[in-house]
Amino acid sequence: MMVGGPGEKTGRMEVKQFALLAETFESPPAEILAPLLQEALGVLPYEALRAARSARGILAERLEEGQAERIRRALQDGGIPCRVAPQEGIPPLYRGARSARALRLRGDSFQFRSGITGPWVSLSWDRLFLLSAGVVLEGTGGGFRSQGKQGGKVGVGGAVRLMVDPVGGALSILKKSRPSKGMERRKGVFFPHPMADLFFQGEGGEGGWIRLRGREVSYEGVLEGAEKGEFFQDFRELLWKLAERADPDRVTRAASALLEAGLEDPPLEGDAFFGEEPVFRLYNRWALACVLSAGD
Repeated sequence: MMVGGPGEKTGRMEVKQFALLAETFESPPAEILAPLLQEALGVLPYEALRAARSARGILAERLEEGQAERIRRALQDGGIPCRVAPQEGIPPLYRGARSARALRLRGDSFQFRSGITGPWVSLSWDRLFLLSAGVVLEGTGGGFRSQGKQGGKVGVGGAVRLMVDPVGGALSILKKSRPSKGMERRKGVFFPHPMADLFFQGEGGEGGWIRLRGREVSYEGVLEGAEKGEFFQDFRELLWKLAERADPDRVTRAASALLEAGLEDPPLEGDAFFGEEPVFRLYNRWALACVLSAGD
């Protein structure tokens, strides 16, 4: 995975593009950002409003330098600090990450494999560019089930799955089974799931994301007495071991909040709680962009 992307080309001339990075992940007021985007980009009011409402962390992308500077100055005057960064240093929004099921934390390397068996992958600690962690809500169950002729519950029907596109704000129906006569809707159960995303960058500029899911990663050989079943406490202890090896500037505020929570159960509020997994990925993209553009 390449971290940056090429600029647009006009004839033989390459037009360098820029992005606006906010100092915080919170969305700025849409009534302030939308008019600035409309004026700078020449888009329709509803397009500017939609873009402003979905802007979190990375406020705008693929701007000309003059456009980016005008918006930055106006936001600065409105009390919203941000900075201009080259677009080539903005990582793409990743849709997935390699899952790490088994781990080894060595003195000079982070080693993992995607399954309980299989080859080990070794990565140097000095290439760990971001360590982020948070809590998301994951659902189980749901869908429809048959009541039968006498109202008895016989079986489980298809499930309805909805996903919100965090960038465009559009609702996408992935799978839907319509209830027929004799079917009733069954509520799903949501539970908080802690997870971490690590970004390792290679020597050639390529990099990739690795995900640790709190309920699925094996702690055998990493933590002592990790079979006690307290998966959240085990997960936080693993985070401490990872944070000890990472550059402090590359540990996100969300990960630090999770480490300092001191709770027995995953938090349902605060900096470490994201609610939906797509929001967690957006946050990590913004955090990585801030790290990669720190020297610009």
